Amino acid sequence: MKYVSLIIQSVPLIETGKFKEAVEKIDKLMKSNLSKIQLYPNRQILFFHKVIALNNCGNRIEALNLIDELIEEGLNEKIEISVLNYKFIILLGLRRYDDAEEMIDLILDKDPENHLTLLNEALFLYKIGCKEDAAEAFEDLLNETNEKLSKFKEMMFPENIWNMELTQVFERIRSPKEFLNMELTDMLMQKSAIHERLHQYKEELECLNQILELNPKHLRAWNMKGYVLAHLGKYDEALKCVNKSLELYSRDTYSLDIKGFILAHSGKPDDALKYYQKALEIDSLFEEAYYHKGEAHKELKQYTEALQCFKKVLELNPYCERAKEDIEQISGQNQDIS
Repeated sequence: MKYVSLIIQSVPLIETGKFKEAVEKIDKLMKSNLSKIQLYPNRQILFFHKVIALNNCGNRIEALNLIDELIEEGLNEKIEISVLNYKFIILLGLRRYDDAEEMIDLILDKDPENHLTLLNEALFLYKIGCKEDAAEAFEDLLNETNEKLSKFKEMMFPENIWNMELTQVFERIRSPKEFLNMELTDMLMQKSAIHERLHQYKEELECLNQILELNPKHLRAWNMKGYVLAHLGKYDEALKCVNKSLELYSRDTYSLDIKGFILAHSGKPDDALKYYQKALEIDSLFEEAYYHKGEAHKELKQYTEALQCFKKVLELNPYCERAKEDIEQISGQNQDIS
């Protein structure tokens, strides 16, 4: 099992924001003389981890090219759906909405009941403004996710010890801790994403706290926790959380955007602007950062700059209704600005 352990070593590096180190680790393994690493599907799994790391450090085109190479050579059935779903994520990040929609349709043709694909479809509907359809889908997915978590607990943990500390639970079962961590973390991350879209922030916070108990250095959990706490009005605590995520990876655009969001909503829109700008210098396609930057300019009555940001949002996502509303409001109140 040593080679399996080597293959999954890149996962904690990715989860803790060490994306470049993950790529270096994978490249080193691929050049090694360990024959089992080179075997199909082990090599594909490693390449898939490299795709995830590349995308997270902003190299979307390189990640897309690598994922297309994987698809072209023929995917192992164990990872096919995961790889295709991740291609959807990359296409969405590149704002290639038509291609992203085609990818979702392709995956659903292969596996109509795949939970991750249905979640991505709901996120896509939300992104393009079909919010009622998305909300209905999220509600259904939340029920399914809760069922999955319940079955996971029944299968993996002895009766009556679910309320124990997770570290104690892992000592009482035979399965390797890292595999259980990954599976449980994935389910909790999906559940937290659904709660966020349904504006169920207290429930989302519970999921994120469980993830951080499993992995205290989980980058996404820290920045999402900061975002949730900001929505709950706990700005000081939110700032501490997002600072922890930036300690893990200082160039994480989501964390930079969320820090700006926290500062803006705690009455410091001027301070927020520099974090939005830094996020956009790293990722010029980051729609949310443009929108939040526009909100901050609007709060500061810098209407020309706000209008530029909201127009950029519409360039990236023509479906964004809130940007259209802001443009109409600013243009209506300030007819000399266009």
